Amino acid sequence: MQECYVDSFSHPLYKPFHDLYSVSFPIFEQRTAQQQADAFQKGHYYKLLAFIEMRILRKPISSQVPGIPP
Repeated sequence: MQECYVDSFSHPLYKPFHDLYSVSFPIFEQRTAQQQADAFQKGHYYKLLAFIEMRILRKPISSQVPGIPP
């Protein structure tokens, strides 16, 4: 399995990442578009991590880097 960081709305994996993210987490735990745009601006704080296997997105992770405040 390969790890890939999604770092912008224009990243080729953003749409599949968002589609999977939107059905994998309750709506109140999801970032809004504005929150995600802000997170992309703070790229060294926040990461969108996609796990790819055989060119298929398997698992989205949206997280804050531990020990670094937003």
